[in-house]
Amino acid sequence: MINPSIKLTISKTALNREKKLLSPRKLDHSRISDPNDYFIWSDLIDMCDTKEKFTRNAIYEAIQATIACIQTDIKLWILKLEDSDSSLFFKMSSKLEIIKYEINLIELGGEAVKLVNLVD
Repeated sequence: MINPSIKLTISKTALNREKKLLSPRKLDHSRISDPNDYFIWSDLIDMCDTKEKFTRNAIYEAIQATIACIQTDIKLWILKLEDSDSSLFFKMSSKLEIIKYEINLIELGGEAVKLVNLVD
């Protein structure tokens, strides 16, 4: 069994290494509003569910294609989804429930990082 304090130290170390990475490249245009871009929320989640490793830029582009945040008094999250007839639509929520998802980052040697840390 792992000592909880050791696990916390490992998580903090990974987060610190993550924060030291260069900022990802900002896209020239918004992918989430592009009607010809069919990369959707479930595709981003599929990236988390695989053993494949991704660059930070690839992950950031996937995030920009599927999630947007509007912040006024509260945060409003917008997710791009696809319905049963393959039409795109947007879902809005005051909470983004992604705490359990992790994605493997090439820049950290393939180490899994929490998706929430990359979205915030």
